[in-house]
Amino acid sequence: MINISGTMEEFGARKHWMDDRRLVWHEIVQIGKDRKRGDLLAAERFAKAQFKNLYGDWPRWNFADAPAVIPRPVVVNKVKQQVISYAKSKFGRRVL
Repeated sequence: MINISGTMEEFGARKHWMDDRRLVWHEIVQIGKDRKRGDLLAAERFAKAQFKNLYGDWPRWNFADAPAVIPRPVVVNKVKQQVISYAKSKFGRRVL
């Protein structure tokens, strides 16, 4: 048995960057607007889906009321990871 000093953290615990749901919603809205390049309906669907994937429920805030913010890299990376995961599950490996 090995004794190591330090603190234990719960594996799979919610990340601190996820604590402020409203801020994360505003960041996801901005990411959606950037990805969909002017198609606001598609951007709204994208943002709502990403939020639901993160938290398991729909956002309580209106898409149109979200202010323009610069998304934090951790949120951008999480959304990218979710998009890649979706693409792999939907399309998988295709043999040509």
